Amino acid sequence: MLKSYKYRIYPNKPQISKLENTLSMCRTLYNNALEHRKISYNQHGRFVTYQEQQNALPEIKTLFPWYKNPYSLVLQDVLHRVDKAFTNFYRRCKDSSIKEKGFPRFKKRGGYNSLTYSQYNKYPDNFVKVPKIGEIKIRYHRNIPVDATIKTMTISKESDKWFVCFSVEAETSLQQEPKPETIKSVGIDVGLIDFIYTSDNE
Repeated sequence: MLKSYKYRIYPNKPQISKLENTLSMCRTLYNNALEHRKISYNQHGRFVTYQEQQNALPEIKTLFPWYKNPYSLVLQDVLHRVDKAFTNFYRRCKDSSIKEKGFPRFKKRGGYNSLTYSQYNKYPDNFVKVPKIGEIKIRYHRNIPVDATIKTMTISKESDKWFVCFSVEAETSLQQEPKPETIKSVGIDVGLIDFIYTSDNE
């Protein structure tokens, strides 16, 4: 079973600059991949697959060298998101009960605010190691169980704050929080005429 653990992180100024540049490049890649699929279908009636776009990444890095800076799995995740958006769109098109089909939309500035690192398996302590970014200070207030396996790490920007979320795979027993013992409780109303009046009519 999968479970998420989310923490506040505190990147320094150079790290913030790298994160924001990466977000900007990922947004551009997302929009270009979406446009590619749209043109291919409108002009040739052909559906572009994730594998085709993923295979084009080396050429993109050659034509636009700055795309060598982001971690490769982050760029692949961008294309996975585009693919998922179209998969959901096609599913809605087949469902006659859904009126709004919701064709995938381009991401506006500030509309792409997270980076996902798949195949990530490093446990944090006082810092979290982010490929191509460095070690970022983390408020590690809740331990990830040692028996859990980290599957992905996602860094997101919410307003001016940064967060990291780990998706972990764990045994069912790790998903269940221990239940507290049931203790009978009574509400007490302190009055002016009667000293107290309890919820069980005493």
